[in-house]
Amino acid sequence: MNGSWMRRFCLGGTLLGLAACNTLGGGGDKPAAPAAAAAEEDAGGGNDKEDSAAKRAEMEQKLSIARRKLEKAEMDVADQETDAADRLRQAAEELELAKAKLLQYETLDLPARLAEARLSLRSVKDRAQEAAEELAQIELMYEAQDLDDKTSEYVIARGRRNAERMTESVAIQERETESLEKHTLPQELRKLKLDVDRKETALAKTMRDAKGEALSREIGLMGARAELAKLEQDLKDLDAKKEKKSRKERKEQEE
Repeated sequence: MNGSWMRRFCLGGTLLGLAACNTLGGGGDKPAAPAAAAAEEDAGGGNDKEDSAAKRAEMEQKLSIARRKLEKAEMDVADQETDAADRLRQAAEELELAKAKLLQYETLDLPARLAEARLSLRSVKDRAQEAAEELAQIELMYEAQDLDDKTSEYVIARGRRNAERMTESVAIQERETESLEKHTLPQELRKLKLDVDRKETALAKTMRDAKGEALSREIGLMGARAELAKLEQDLKDLDAKKEKKSRKERKEQEE
């Protein structure tokens, strides 16, 4: 009986010892959990800070690029406005020159050339008439005088040829004068008028193009400014969010 009691006592002691060990082991594991969670939280906070810094750096880079784009757009606008003004001035000067040529032609050149052609025709007609009169006088003279037939024939033939040439010259001059008056001068006048019309059309087109280009430039500037403003606002929002988070963390630490 004493032996049986002793065996039960030792078995109970062993079981109590194992339970005590398990209890101590479990108790040692519990303090480790908060430490791991804290380390995890610290690591997560560090990653968040790194991500925020990287995002801000990226936004600053985009903002710098947007400012450069706007600066270039403003420079391009200035250059394009200068080019447009030069094109308008050149088109206007070409139109004024074409109008001046037309006016000079209508008031000076055309009347002068027509008057000169008519004067030349009149001169040719006068010489033709003089040649005809001279031929008639020679014929009368040789009829009244008893001269060698060969001499008279020679003189009369020469006078007749001269009169015929002058008659042909009159016909040629008349055709040239008529062609000048009815074709050449009107065609030249028409060309000058057409040139004025083309220059007016070119000036109007240049003005329309300049207006359209100005609108395009303004739209481009508005887009560049809007992009820059958006990036600046995004950066401000990011900083505000970061500041709000920092204040919250400080408040939590103080509590």
